[in-house]
Amino acid sequence: MKAKEVGLDLVLIVKKAKPPVAKLTDFRKFLYEKRRNIKKGRSKKTEQKELRLGPNISEHDLQVRIKRAKDFLAERNSVKFTMRLSGRMKARQALGKEKFEAILQELTEIAVIDKKPWYEKGQIMMLLRPKS
Repeated sequence: MKAKEVGLDLVLIVKKAKPPVAKLTDFRKFLYEKRRNIKKGRSKKTEQKELRLGPNISEHDLQVRIKRAKDFLAERNSVKFTMRLSGRMKARQALGKEKFEAILQELTEIAVIDKKPWYEKGQIMMLLRPKS
């Protein structure tokens, strides 16, 4: 009765409470806010970002890749480092693994190794994920 006088709806909030809890509000607005809160609560699916580098990468360029990786990890994304080896570099995989060790030293505070560096089809790859 009172809700109709004011032009609102009587919305039951908690029906199992003693006494039941109700609220005077616009029902469409109530549904909209409820849907919006549900969407906000959904967790974002983590993505996998890839950073490519070469075995002869300079120190500055390596630091740029590390900074990008830190940004991705801060956004709760996993990061895949890929190093392409071509020609004679395929015989010098140790050089690439040294670069990955330098990356790991920089990122140990915020990242966990999901998959250690591995060699596959002329590439060395490594997968990191953010610490929980």
